[in-house]
Amino acid sequence: MKSSRRFLLTLAVVLSVAVTPAFADTLVVDIDPPDVGAFWTGSDTNPGSNLINSNPTTQLNWLAGLLGFASPGAGNLIQVGSTIQNPGGGGTSLTNFNPGVVFDYVVVKYGDNWAAYFDSEFDNLVTVGPLSNGVSHIDLYSSGTTTVPEPASLLLLGAGLLGIGIGFRKHIK
Repeated sequence: MKSSRRFLLTLAVVLSVAVTPAFADTLVVDIDPPDVGAFWTGSDTNPGSNLINSNPTTQLNWLAGLLGFASPGAGNLIQVGSTIQNPGGGGTSLTNFNPGVVFDYVVVKYGDNWAAYFDSEFDNLVTVGPLSNGVSHIDLYSSGTTTVPEPASLLLLGAGLLGIGIGFRKHIK
């Protein structure tokens, strides 16, 4: 009886640590070589500096280029909501900033730089920084796809449920 409780307690601790989300959203990394087979011919760096015509359409095209899509339509990328000016009071970071919409990617403009981040926590909160300059505005984009949990998370959940089931069955007997 004590060993099954100890096992369940250990499993609960492992699961709680394993499924704790990361602190910050994840920087999007350019997955294709610069300007190879892409419609986007501007800067292929993230963060990008001095990108021309800082507007949601240019940012959408740049994001699609970073993600390696032939166009924003190929990745089902769309802007959600409108541009949010001076989020967080123009500080050099955003922590759990709630834009009030569901999004997959956020493009952050700070100084002469843009940076694209993936909402890796799936919490629809923006957490980025510290950045070299104050955040002037952000634009949010969705890929229109459904996110699927990682296999490791599903395996941990299954193991936890199995352990609970075994413990409950032994308790009843």
